[in-house]
Amino acid sequence: MKVLPAILLASLPLATFAAPAPAHRPFQDEDKEEVVDKRPEVKDLLKELSSQIKKKGDEDDEAIGTIDALLKEFGQSGPKDREAIVKGVEGCFKVKRKELEDDVPDDRLYMASALALQNMAPESVKPLIKLTSNKTVEDNMGLHAQVIRSLGKTKSEDAVEPLLDFLKYKDPEIQAAAAEGLGNYSELDQDKRKEVFNDLLKLMMGAKSRVDADSTDAIARERWDIISGPIITTLQLLTGQGESNPENWQHWWNKNKKENWDDLG
Repeated sequence: MKVLPAILLASLPLATFAAPAPAHRPFQDEDKEEVVDKRPEVKDLLKELSSQIKKKGDEDDEAIGTIDALLKEFGQSGPKDREAIVKGVEGCFKVKRKELEDDVPDDRLYMASALALQNMAPESVKPLIKLTSNKTVEDNMGLHAQVIRSLGKTKSEDAVEPLLDFLKYKDPEIQAAAAEGLGNYSELDQDKRKEVFNDLLKLMMGAKSRVDADSTDAIARERWDIISGPIITTLQLLTGQGESNPENWQHWWNKNKKENWDDLG
């Protein structure tokens, strides 16, 4: 299994982790002037990024800085520039990088791109969904998990079904990422929220029953250890309840699945 070295995450610019950029408005509040689209600043940054990512990794640090700059431009861009920025950042996944050493991928550029795209919704939603089945992404467990979490961070309803599908994935790290991603949907329509809750509850209780059935099953224990925390956190976010015990969550669901959750204390 390929794991992202902590030192690489630390190299990412802080703005890459920033809160989502403000949604585009057709007009600025102060002077009501129309937002200028197809700006030369954006064009120049995209040209610079394209050049940097072709240098076989030698300029990936600079490319990450350019992605950071594009993320800052995104919030004040018109629709054509926003689409161009997303396309440019998505293009980072088309270049190949050699491993730093055996089983240690050089995925700084990919990680920075995934983290930026999570703040570029709604334009980035379809590209992120597509990236979840990209071979470069799928071959790197840590990167695959991050792309899935980034998809959830968009809070787009179009991402809910793909995230639910990843709960059925064979790898617990991917299941955990999908569970975490679904934690962004506390404001989802209640019927859909209940569907999400039920799928998460079934996954959690199934994993727990396998551990309870055989305490020596190391594989079952590992899966439980990886997925239980993200699932419980997301159940709390979806319901506003602070429960942490799996059995109590099952009792809560049995009692409240037909109730109006918005009226619960």
